[in-house]
Amino acid sequence: MGGNLLSEDERLTVSEAAGLLGVSERTTRRLIDSGDLPAYRPSRRTLWVRQEDLEEYLEARKTTENVKEE
Repeated sequence: MGGNLLSEDERLTVSEAAGLLGVSERTTRRLIDSGDLPAYRPSRRTLWVRQEDLEEYLEARKTTENVKEE
């Protein structure tokens, strides 16, 4: 799905994603740059994170943390 096709309900700014993750925008950009958190660049100055991708990232992180605790 191209970045331009995402509705406002489906996309988050880097700042919004960072807030939901509880980390800084810089850390969020590092997650995006490393490929751990998918993002879409519909234009040169715009970067979006899909709500669904953020939820999947958080779910995978929970699973990984549970495995470490065992």
